[in-house]
Amino acid sequence: METARRSRFTYEDVINKERIDECLQEGNLSWANDRRFSALLGMIGEAETELYPLLNESKIKIEEKIVEYISELEKIKYFMI
Repeated sequence: METARRSRFTYEDVINKERIDECLQEGNLSWANDRRFSALLGMIGEAETELYPLLNESKIKIEEKIVEYISELEKIKYFMI
């Protein structure tokens, strides 16, 4: 049962792109960044464990997305200074 559940996680599931895009379309950058942070936790926690077969196939794309999201989140500190 656990193996079947892990087999359902895909790249699209962990990057939260649709939810982030919705927030951006609504003009809510703060919520978009919350979604990015949440996605980062999932990408790091689920993809790096190598327990999810479909995520393992997208490991390079996930690592690139991690860098992209961190870059976006780093911009927050410039607005808060």
